[in-house]
Amino acid sequence: MSRDSLSGNDTTIERYDSDASGLRGLPGDLLVVVVYAAVVGGLIGVVGGLPTVVRVVLGVPLLLVLPGYALVAALFPGRPSRTADRSSSLSRLSQRFDSARSIQERGIRWGERLALSFGVSLFTIPLLALALDLAATLLGTGSPYRTGPIVGVLVAFIVVFAVVGIVRRLSLPRSERFSVPVGYWIDDFTDGLSGSPADVLLNGVLVLSILVAAASMSYVLAVPKDGATGTNVALLNQAGGEGGDGTLVEYNESVTLTAGEPSEPITLEVENHEGEATNYTVVVQLQRLDDAGNVVGRSEVRRFESPTVPANRSWQRQHRITPSVTGERLQLEYLLYRGEPPQNPTERNAYISPAQHLSVDIVAGGGTAGADGGTGSGSSDTGNASAGGGG
Repeated sequence: MSRDSLSGNDTTIERYDSDASGLRGLPGDLLVVVVYAAVVGGLIGVVGGLPTVVRVVLGVPLLLVLPGYALVAALFPGRPSRTADRSSSLSRLSQRFDSARSIQERGIRWGERLALSFGVSLFTIPLLALALDLAATLLGTGSPYRTGPIVGVLVAFIVVFAVVGIVRRLSLPRSERFSVPVGYWIDDFTDGLSGSPADVLLNGVLVLSILVAAASMSYVLAVPKDGATGTNVALLNQAGGEGGDGTLVEYNESVTLTAGEPSEPITLEVENHEGEATNYTVVVQLQRLDDAGNVVGRSEVRRFESPTVPANRSWQRQHRITPSVTGERLQLEYLLYRGEPPQNPTERNAYISPAQHLSVDIVAGGGTAGADGGTGSGSSDTGNASAGGGG
């Protein structure tokens, strides 16, 4: 796309010309976007273990700015035209945005590019989540909403469109490429500090206010509200039963057990998002419900103690349940506690409420009925701390 001639004394055009000539004409902003997305995505999605505050501070740009910035850079590789800065009123701007071609010819300024980056990111994230969910459904891989897959898709989107933006920008003459006017900003900031004492004070207060606002927003996003839990619990089984491919999916229906016989393997998964290493205890109770759904009887059948689970990691415990009673309207309740549980574990004193439960019907069988209780005698029972980050 063509741009106006750079002849003349227009300082706006000169600043784009000088900044585009830096780094031998390479788009430094997009190179920073690619490096930032790859490094931060790897730290959050693969390495894990970062404090919550650090994850939020690093992740907010990755989520709310970079997807839109990369896409906008691919769509608009050129600098604004000379007329872009001369159109300041909304009416004149609307006349220049009457078609996609007029937008391409006009170009977009830095402020507009940043605003579009935020808006496009908010529009893009739900579409990426929908695509991820659809892919998981077609491939039968179970729930995709884990840190690794989400960050991977996000980073791939950013890198692909950033590379497209780099290629398109390099295809233009150097003087017509968009560039972030860093040099202009530095000169402008320096001029603001070299004026009268009142001007210097006002500019300093403005910069300090921006820094305080950014820090406050990061704190609000990073620190959970009172009563919010940083631990997720899920009950998983193998897709297709014990003869399946080993893929773990969440239970979505009640389970029928046989008294005196062990159940199919049940996998308990605990994801630690507390921001620190944590030890957990899980108490499994078999509860009987009345017609109104109230608990009228309970007995403990299992108790698990986790190893120390690092922050942003998950712990899995595979086990079987061998019931000793029969009946309907029963449920297996998994009560989670940080550290040691109280003497009388209930839903009210559990760390997470409501607790994770699994509805079961227990039928009579020919085997010997024996409770697979807290001692775990005769049960197949394995536990491990997952090497992947909890999502």
